[in-house]
Amino acid sequence: MTRAFSVQAAIALENAQLYNDVTSMNQMMERMVAQRVKELSNALHSLEKLDKNKSTFIQIAAHELRTPLTVIMGYLGMLEADPAVQATPSLVQLVDGVLLGTNRLHLIVTSMLDVVRLEHQIVMPHIESVVLGRSCA
Repeated sequence: MTRAFSVQAAIALENAQLYNDVTSMNQMMERMVAQRVKELSNALHSLEKLDKNKSTFIQIAAHELRTPLTVIMGYLGMLEADPAVQATPSLVQLVDGVLLGTNRLHLIVTSMLDVVRLEHQIVMPHIESVVLGRSCA
């Protein structure tokens, strides 16, 4: 009888030790999870700040590029209409080339501003189904 009691007591002590080990492991895992959650939260905060800075940079850069671009396009329009330029084919070609490049840059700046507007949900995309025709190639 005492032998059975001692075996049961040993099992109970072993179970208590195992329970203590599991509880310690659980507490350690909870601390590790809490630490990882804190690290991820800090990383998310940093990424949100970087994303905001990126958007601000794109918006400022696009607006700063747009102003001189408008001036350049205005002067190119005046050059294009000038009779002296119209009389010289090489000058017409030069003005047309600069105008083409300026228009391309204007499209890029507009695209940059569109990205910022989409990110800030100022402009919402319009999604619809389209039927694509067969290629003639």
